[in-house]
Amino acid sequence: MYEFVTVEKGDGIATLTFNRPDKMNSMPMRMVEEWLAAMKQLETDSEVRVVIITGKGRAFCVGGDIDEYVAATPEWMTMNNRTWLNLFRHMEMMRKPIIGAVNGPKY
Repeated sequence: MYEFVTVEKGDGIATLTFNRPDKMNSMPMRMVEEWLAAMKQLETDSEVRVVIITGKGRAFCVGGDIDEYVAATPEWMTMNNRTWLNLFRHMEMMRKPIIGAVNGPKY
């Protein structure tokens, strides 16, 4: 359904996985949009009681996709910031617990 995130459900738990392991799950704008769309869908899914967010591969997420930021225009930056803000606001207002299963280097 999505290009950059996967969603698995079972036993009342939804696991949303960032699925760009070759880029250490760096997030292009499209990935953030998919994350938001998936969260909206999970919020209204009566079978889901909790959402776990994790990353595929060796990193949870290294942040935004630098290639997009290098080529960014002021208009793109405004749109990017609004998309992130919409995602965070939506997550803040969700009536279901969200758990971050952060994976990465062990020190």
